[in-house]
Order: sequence, then C-alpha cells, then structure tokens
Amino acid sequence: MLLVGAFLAAQLVISPEPSLGEPKPKASAGEDSDQASLKTAEAMLKTLSGSKKGALTRLLNSGKKEDLMQLPGVGETTADRIIAARPFKNSSYLILVKGIGEKTFSNIVQSRK
Repeated sequence: MLLVGAFLAAQLVISPEPSLGEPKPKASAGEDSDQASLKTAEAMLKTLSGSKKGALTRLLNSGKKEDLMQLPGVGETTADRIIAARPFKNSSYLILVKGIGEKTFSNIVQSRK
C-alpha cells in the first residue's frame, strides 16, 4: 500500500500541469468557443502596431500585479489569474483567462493605442 502511495506521489511530481496561457487539447464543445475567442482577439489586435503588441505581451508575461491592475477591467483577482496563466505565446491568449471577455479584451487593446 505504501508503494502505491509513493508511485502516485511521484506521478504528481513528474506530470507538470499544462500552461494556462496556451489553449489545452480538449475533447469538449468549449474548444470551438476558445478557437472563436482567439480569432476575435487576433482580429482586435490587428489594430495595434507590432511594437505595441509586443509591449502588451511583455506586460502580460512579466508585469507585476500592480501593473496588470492598471489595465481597464483588470482587478486583483483577474491580475492573479493572468499571472497564473503565464507564459502567453502572444497577447491574444489573454482572452482565454477567466474574467477576460471580449469587452474587457477590447478595452485593453483600445487603451494600448
């Protein structure tokens, strides 16, 4: 019995959790919704120049909680979720963070212009 417990504990240590900043493979209907959200986010980001997109991605990946809370619609809880979801491949993945919907994402993009 002790050996089984040690094996299960080793599996927990060996198996890392998938990054929250990137879409995870799913077998649910939510996958289509995530893909649609990502496409919407990418379309919104097209209004930003390349350097501003990069600056937003850097903020998401390395900004302090206080910096993230300066983004429109981002409070303490959402800032914590953003930090937990790092690293972001690009800023469009922000829309997959719980608490960031299309409206909030749009407001963040507009504030970065």
